[in-house]
Amino acid sequence: MNPVVESPGTGQQGHQHNNVAAPTVVPRIDILETKDEVQLLVDLPGVEPAGVQLEIHEGELQLIAIPANTDRSEAKSLLHEAKQVQYKRHLKLADSLDHEKVWAEQTLGVLRIHLPKKAEIQKRKIEVRQA
Repeated sequence: MNPVVESPGTGQQGHQHNNVAAPTVVPRIDILETKDEVQLLVDLPGVEPAGVQLEIHEGELQLIAIPANTDRSEAKSLLHEAKQVQYKRHLKLADSLDHEKVWAEQTLGVLRIHLPKKAEIQKRKIEVRQA
């Protein structure tokens, strides 16, 4: 069973930036599993840690991220293809994950979210003794 599934809450509405509606983008993720935790690797190009908002509410992980503004006030724009976007994703977390111990780190535009497994769910080796 996959411990993380897409939630229907991920929408495509935009947000306002400089009085212009910015599109919402669903960021790509990789889901990795170790014996102790599930890790989500989220691609967030141009986003600094201060621009990331992570919340868990009623078993759902909510991610909103906004890339840092690039100051272009001193330059005349000759071509402007890069658009300001908002990243947004909602993921339903399994009850086997410890929602109270989730933590995250970010390096080079990749957000790594650590979702520890509950202790009682983790596999453990059982010793068999001679009777």
